[in-house]
Amino acid sequence: MITAFFVVTISALAWMTIDGQSTGDSKQSPCHRTNDVPASHEEYLDDFGWHIQKDCGSTLEVIEYFPERLQMLKHAGLDLEPYDDKGIEAVVTTYRLKEKRSDASRLSAVLYEIDGEIVGGYGTMENWTPGLFALDEEERITTEDKVD
Repeated sequence: MITAFFVVTISALAWMTIDGQSTGDSKQSPCHRTNDVPASHEEYLDDFGWHIQKDCGSTLEVIEYFPERLQMLKHAGLDLEPYDDKGIEAVVTTYRLKEKRSDASRLSAVLYEIDGEIVGGYGTMENWTPGLFALDEEERITTEDKVD
């Protein structure tokens, strides 16, 4: 029962991210091509082998997440526990990535920035459960036909 809830929650959060929706109270613009991507974001993603195709917008979120969400994000390579429940705000930016999978699933990256510094991020892939992956898994995500 708990496992089913966890899988449904992860899938819902992944789809909200892929669709450019936020789980917080904020406004977001639709994905669009842009040349205004901060160099630090491009460099951060490039360090993992990812390249930005479109900017899907940014949101401002207070890091006050349920333990399940914190655990899910930590599993995907983003540890926000040091910032949780302290009233800390993060700029959360989503990018559609240029890299593709053989099954044509769209890939996105979500970066968290606190006080002007990137504290981490994770990737999302549509049509895949749990839908989130660590950014350092670029080779596995883009080359394996089946991702476990």
